Amino acid sequence: MFLTRRFFTLIALIAITAAAGYWLPVLYDVARGVLAVFLIMMVADFAVVWTLGKVHAERTTAQKFCLGEDNRVSLRIESEAPLPLHLTIRDELPAEFRFHNAVFHITLRRQEGKNIHYALHPVERGAYGFGHILVFVSSPIGLVERKLKTGEELKVKVYPAFRHLDRLELVALGGNAQQGQHRIRRPGAQTEFEHITDYVSGDDFRTINWKATARANRFMVNTYQAEKSQPIVCIIDKGRAMQRTWGGMTLLDYSINAALALSYVCIHHDDMAGLITFSHEVETYLPASRRSTQLPMLMEALYAQSSQFEEADYSTLRTYISRHVRRRSLLVLYTDFPNLDAMNRQLPYLRMIARDHPLLVVFFRDEEVEDASRQRPRTREEYIAQTLAHNFQVEKNAISSRLSACGIYSQQSTPASLPTDVIHKYFELKQRGII
Repeated sequence: MFLTRRFFTLIALIAITAAAGYWLPVLYDVARGVLAVFLIMMVADFAVVWTLGKVHAERTTAQKFCLGEDNRVSLRIESEAPLPLHLTIRDELPAEFRFHNAVFHITLRRQEGKNIHYALHPVERGAYGFGHILVFVSSPIGLVERKLKTGEELKVKVYPAFRHLDRLELVALGGNAQQGQHRIRRPGAQTEFEHITDYVSGDDFRTINWKATARANRFMVNTYQAEKSQPIVCIIDKGRAMQRTWGGMTLLDYSINAALALSYVCIHHDDMAGLITFSHEVETYLPASRRSTQLPMLMEALYAQSSQFEEADYSTLRTYISRHVRRRSLLVLYTDFPNLDAMNRQLPYLRMIARDHPLLVVFFRDEEVEDASRQRPRTREEYIAQTLAHNFQVEKNAISSRLSACGIYSQQSTPASLPTDVIHKYFELKQRGII
């Protein structure tokens, strides 16, 4: 039980009235009478709150939270008391939300129930633990307050942004869901049987189907099409370069969200999705597949990833890929090069990877730097800042040019637009016949 602010306010008024009785004795008698009434009210309030102040609360939320988005939490509060109650509800949030104010004040009529809704916006992946729901109950008298601990403890997992993946696909395509789905015929390797048709002049004799020819009494040939299911492997750099934050989330978080979005689109367009994460060594490998359980497996593999303090070892990555990724695949590498020298250190390994697989290097550009380069400078410091910002942009463009000269595809993107940019690039490469 707790004493409320109203209790201390009345006690102070009674004390002031009694003190004023030193000069006006009648006030002292008034104070004594008020104190007697106050004590009676105090006992009555205590009895009412202790015996009748029964309240039940429960929390409802999704089992999976989405990183970087608002996630709804609902509280159901029900009163069993035969009289109105004033309640203060405090939800015990995970430690990561210690600055979130989940405190609510409501009034319930007798045996009434109400719902309370609020949203949490996680910026870190992992498991989050909710505590109990604390309910402070007071009667209309409002002199004492009873603390009730109700509701069950709850753990939820924060996964990469998995909502609205289909919307990201449409945004990347500009509203045309059929763009990029062109069938490309490639004779030779990596083709699959399509159907049997009549032989026409110019067809390859090696494609004649002799059994069908015998049955039809005319030449029939097998027709092949480019294999639909192409492996797309997302490779995520977890080195210290990916610890840089933007909008409360690290570059690693944005890369993970983009990798999940791209994997969703690949699987829904008859391609296979896989995953590699690495820093000083390869830590996660999920072979490319398009089975129904692949996307949940990717989510489980991605939600617990964290950046490392070591610099990423691209030589180890190259060796691992040559041993485990035998089939020709589109490799989408999410990383960040702070400058051209940093990229040049890794370029020999990137070139070796690109000999066996189409390689798309996705790295970040800084919106704040771009805004600074567009500002009209007025002071010497602003001129210096604009020059540095311009040089930074020139170096990023030089990275793209250098990669292109080595036969490596590249994509610069801001963190916010990364998923749509990568999906758009995937469809562009698909349309061009790269995959």
